[in-house]
Amino acid sequence: MIMNLSNAEEAPVTTRSHTPCTTLFLAAVRILKPAAALLAGLALLLSVAGAIGQGQLWFSNVPARTPDYLCDSMIGLSGPQYMAELMAGPTATNLTSITNTPFLSEPWPPGYFNGQVVTVNQLCYCFVQINIWNTNAGPSFEAAKASGRVNAWAQSAVSLTGPLGGPCYVNPATPPAPAGLTSLSLNGPNPPPQIGIAHISSNTLQLYWPVSLWNFMLEQSQDLALTNWTILTNTPIVISTTNFISIPQPTQPTFYRLVLQ
Repeated sequence: MIMNLSNAEEAPVTTRSHTPCTTLFLAAVRILKPAAALLAGLALLLSVAGAIGQGQLWFSNVPARTPDYLCDSMIGLSGPQYMAELMAGPTATNLTSITNTPFLSEPWPPGYFNGQVVTVNQLCYCFVQINIWNTNAGPSFEAAKASGRVNAWAQSAVSLTGPLGGPCYVNPATPPAPAGLTSLSLNGPNPPPQIGIAHISSNTLQLYWPVSLWNFMLEQSQDLALTNWTILTNTPIVISTTNFISIPQPTQPTFYRLVLQ
């Protein structure tokens, strides 16, 4: 059977017509596609950074050649009774303890610690502080500092260190040591508390001392050889940061002292 196609009806052709709103929408899609790709790339980069968001630091004062000393600033610290603690964080006021390591013993020269390479939770830069303490004064830096003992603790200034070993460092095989290290000396003896004495009239003395010495008692004696000093119970008047008391002018030579309660 042969059909005559010349008289056959042509199939209808469908054409698209866009309203202004549709055209605007399509244009927005064309613009947003690159932006979406950029955002996706940024999200990927952030996820990778989160995964590798750690840097490496050489926790040592050996590279800087800054040995640490007893309070005389002459005898270097040596042996495991002395500990060094690494504090690190994103800001100078947000530091956490990362690790601690003992000071080296012979044949190393005194004054040095070498905690090797440690990992910190900062990618490129971090703030660093070094705490040192004598374990005979306490099991931690805070305990040694609170002990009140001589040669118990020392603390460095906070410094910014970087680039840290890892993705940001040009030579990942050699992470940096803490920046700005200087030699530290353990705490020395506290100076004895001082008492001020003034004549405010011909028959009245005024004694004064810092308010910060709140846990000290004022005592007097007419003989330094005696052990039974007399406690002065006068209630001090506080002016600014100083305690003041007034007492009668003694008729005999008299000594005064502040004693820890």
